[in-house]
Amino acid sequence: MKYYFFLSLLTFSISFCTQAEEKGWLKGLMDDFSSTDMEGGLTRREARQWYKENKGMLVINGGETLGCRLDNDSETAFSPQFVREFYACTFKAEFVNHTNYKLETLIVKIKIFNKAKSSLVVERVIGLPISIFPSVKKKESIEFIAQDIGEARAQLGSNWSWNYELIGYLPKEYTDSDYKSWHGDYSWLTN
Repeated sequence: MKYYFFLSLLTFSISFCTQAEEKGWLKGLMDDFSSTDMEGGLTRREARQWYKENKGMLVINGGETLGCRLDNDSETAFSPQFVREFYACTFKAEFVNHTNYKLETLIVKIKIFNKAKSSLVVERVIGLPISIFPSVKKKESIEFIAQDIGEARAQLGSNWSWNYELIGYLPKEYTDSDYKSWHGDYSWLTN
């Protein structure tokens, strides 16, 4: 009798999980917990819910610019075989924050193109530090290190173009969470 109950429970659990996977019921939740610890999974779920409720409330008012330069002031990575130079890039834009929160992270996908061939050269998702209070209109100049973007820009010379896609933004409550350890994988935010 004990075994029958256990087998029935096991069969039901497997059936439920299979259905949930096929229909995507638990996709975001399972991704959250399988890719981080319990606390990180809950924080991701809360951040995703916050973003769904506040999506579209950060307005970027056109005129965005992207520039990259060889950063001679940064630390250079040394190894016996090579010296690696770093590129400092700057993303400039004007933002209007219509949320009720101070926003501290802007997540964008930056793309660099070869103008002559109309081909994508580099694509990178990056979390950028911002500081925009609620109901404020503010111009930001955000500096970040981006080796791949900087190298592509330098190699293309004047034959480059770029665009970006806004992936998301988060307030301080979620900026301090484990998501920063995801090195550019912010897909969990929009699942």
